[in-house]
Amino acid sequence: MDSLEWKDLKDPQGRTYYYNTITRATSWTKPQSSSLGPVVPNVVSYDDSIIDQALVDSNWKKYLSAQNNNKPYYYNKVTKVTTWEFPEEGNNGNVFVKKENDQITTENNNHILETSGIEKKENKVTKERDFQAELLNLFKDKNELLNISSSIVYNDDGKTKYTLMLRENKVDATWSFKQIMEKFINDKRYWIIDNSLDRQRLFHEYLINRTEEELMAENNSKEKFNKAFLNMLNNYKEEGKIFYYSRWKTIKRLIQDEPIYLHSIISEKEKKTCFDNFISELRNEQSKAKNELKKQAISELKDYFKVNLVKRDIINIKNNWKFVLNYIESDARFKENKNFKILTQLDLLNTYEEIFKEIQMEFENKIKKIDKINYRKDRIARDNFKNQILKKYSSGDNMIDVNTKFKDFHLLIKDEPAFIELCGRNGSTPLELFLDVVEEKTVNLRAQKDIVFNLLLEKNFKLINKNTLRFNMVNIKEYFLKLISENEKTKNIKEKDIGLIYEILINEEISDVFKIKKNVINR
Repeated sequence: MDSLEWKDLKDPQGRTYYYNTITRATSWTKPQSSSLGPVVPNVVSYDDSIIDQALVDSNWKKYLSAQNNNKPYYYNKVTKVTTWEFPEEGNNGNVFVKKENDQITTENNNHILETSGIEKKENKVTKERDFQAELLNLFKDKNELLNISSSIVYNDDGKTKYTLMLRENKVDATWSFKQIMEKFINDKRYWIIDNSLDRQRLFHEYLINRTEEELMAENNSKEKFNKAFLNMLNNYKEEGKIFYYSRWKTIKRLIQDEPIYLHSIISEKEKKTCFDNFISELRNEQSKAKNELKKQAISELKDYFKVNLVKRDIINIKNNWKFVLNYIESDARFKENKNFKILTQLDLLNTYEEIFKEIQMEFENKIKKIDKINYRKDRIARDNFKNQILKKYSSGDNMIDVNTKFKDFHLLIKDEPAFIELCGRNGSTPLELFLDVVEEKTVNLRAQKDIVFNLLLEKNFKLINKNTLRFNMVNIKEYFLKLISENEKTKNIKEKDIGLIYEILINEEISDVFKIKKNVINR
């Protein structure tokens, strides 16, 4: 080591570091002299990590100028001052660094700059992330970020230990650099490499130089890859860069520099399949969220219909859908509800039909209640008509028989209260009840006629035959009545019914005679 250029100093913890009085570079390792040229420290020439630590609690920030060969410059975020010279004053104007004999010291000659051995380990991740954010602000192009330290001379021992740390922990392409920082922040080997850019560069080099065995192990662990790949996609989604409608062609360009995409040996097809599954899940979530929103909107729409349209008699059994839709589109209360914007006219129509069916059902229930009440009244009216009118005319001179006509019967009952009460009610009408009585009379009369006809057959007596010419019809009827009245089976038949039976039998036999004559003529 050239003693004229390099000085060994102590930090507040008593650790030795080396400071170059000409280049102002610092190093934890003892620089080696070279007869072939100037001494080159085993650290990044532009990354004075010890000096950087002095700026942590100040308003000053250090940046590298890409236009001036990465020459460092300093910016005060409070005063907005930019300078090429290292600032000698900290916050509130207090001197925290000053030059004495070409050495960087504090006012008490004890160096206050903290390095990898910083005791407040909880601040390390935050400082690393802040540093990363500053770098990303300075270098928007990731390729510039990764290649900026191409001229770095690494300490081989530090590089080996850093790489060994990654290999021991089975770091692969599924890891992000953020995970590297969080996982190894308390590992001394992590801090062997002073600069965060160098750590990230070594991480990429490690991924590129993995052994065949490590690559095969990674290829066989598809479940691990899928989990890490989905986690990366989800991070982009949280940042507002991936959406449910995103395409693989677009997202592939977005993630092309991510370690898991760049270095993983998983096939492109499998990566796309994993992406497609992720997008499918996003679409399902989007659809579910949309359905929930629509469900809420439809619930509010039902309330709107019931409160504003049903009660105002806009929706009723008379007004059609076109009338209701015109009212809705012009109603300010409908327009003011932002949730309704997600609804289509089909949603409005379906909700209208549902509300209309409720109204219709309610109306039908009312009708049923009324019908139930009227049914009792109708039944009472029918019973009164039967008991007060039909019974009344079941005997006597105006008795209903098979030949009674309703028009004649109506003249007799038109002023009867029981008849008037029954008119217009549901169920059987007065005419139908009258015809029921006539039909009953007719059935009974036919049964009695059959009994009389059988009796005549037993007596071998015909009302019309060749002997009829010897007797007049009066004598025939008298003989018929006598025969009926003397027989046990027929003696209880009413006289009026016997007369009707006689007329029916006469007409039937006359009809038979005409049929016989007609057949004879046709022969």
